[in-house]
Amino acid sequence: MKPIIESSPNSINLSWDGVLAEIPKIGVCIAHLGCKQLHTIENVPTDLKEYWDRKIGPAWRNKKDATGKLAHALRDAIKASNLQGADLWDTMRNGSDYWRPGRLLSQAAVLLSPSEISYARDDALCPPQALLAEFMAVGSTMTFAQYAQQYCDYLHEDDRLSVAVAHVILTLARRHLPVFYCVDPYVPSYSNKSESFSEVPYAVREWEPRLREEGCHRVVLIEEIGKQLLKLGAPITVLEIDPPCQVTHVRQFDATAALI
Repeated sequence: MKPIIESSPNSINLSWDGVLAEIPKIGVCIAHLGCKQLHTIENVPTDLKEYWDRKIGPAWRNKKDATGKLAHALRDAIKASNLQGADLWDTMRNGSDYWRPGRLLSQAAVLLSPSEISYARDDALCPPQALLAEFMAVGSTMTFAQYAQQYCDYLHEDDRLSVAVAHVILTLARRHLPVFYCVDPYVPSYSNKSESFSEVPYAVREWEPRLREEGCHRVVLIEEIGKQLLKLGAPITVLEIDPPCQVTHVRQFDATAALI
């Protein structure tokens, strides 16, 4: 059954397979997370490393305590959201089980007590296997911009995006922060932030061409979910969780998608 999502003056209401949920339009938060550390990226140009040193300091080079850094960053995000816990949504089509529940994520969750952590997954929100295989194939000429656009188009098919928004509403109704995660690390300056939540197609946006494979679909997923919430009249806060620096980058958007 397709989720039915409606807007009232002060709330967003969901009806889905007999489940009813309501969330206030104030305080809507969504988040994304990359599990890998920034220092694990190979063949980073020297000028980009120097830029990271200037922008975020030497913390990104520190290889110690990945679990502790992840726990700290998650705690920071939950605090910033004013919610009581987090649901970690696995959006990895492929990827090592090290980054799934039972290993790193569970180890980090232990350090977060008393915050409540839950785990979730919906394969429909992962990039389709054929698209991912084409992008990752040796010698592929597909740019990240093309990959991002095709993933966006995929999300808009077969009610996938409505289901994603419904998941977010149900999570927020439980006072949990929805966190969509993947392997790829948070990469400062990978995109042109001024193009986020704009009408500029992903295919023609500015992306860092020298780190083609480090771009992550989760950024597209978060933006497309966020745009649907904005259309419902809810200002949103996007939390970009950055474990290497143990911080959360907070970005706020109003109902016209203008950065506040």
